[in-house]
Amino acid sequence: TTFWSTTGSFPQEVVVDFGSVRHVKELDVMCSNVRKISIDTSEAETMVKFEPVIKQLELPNLTQQKQVQRGIKVNKKARLVRFTIMDGWQPFAAVYRFGASFQ
Repeated sequence: TTFWSTTGSFPQEVVVDFGSVRHVKELDVMCSNVRKISIDTSEAETMVKFEPVIKQLELPNLTQQKQVQRGIKVNKKARLVRFTIMDGWQPFAAVYRFGASFQ
């Protein structure tokens, strides 16, 4: 199993690179102890010029369960997607999976 875990205070960022610009329809995320996330996209090859998709999405507090958010609407071109964990339900949070559907 592969996962990413926070190592300190919030915010924490994870950037996913698709390797080329793709038309992203929707995103999925599986995590735990995440309270609030924001999602940004960029068409650039480097981590510049991000545009917000969701400024703040609050996830439910699911004690000892994974949080699954499916079908987060994006509907725009992107090479990079930045997930920022703004706050957690606990001092530490984990991300288990990101998914994207393309047009």
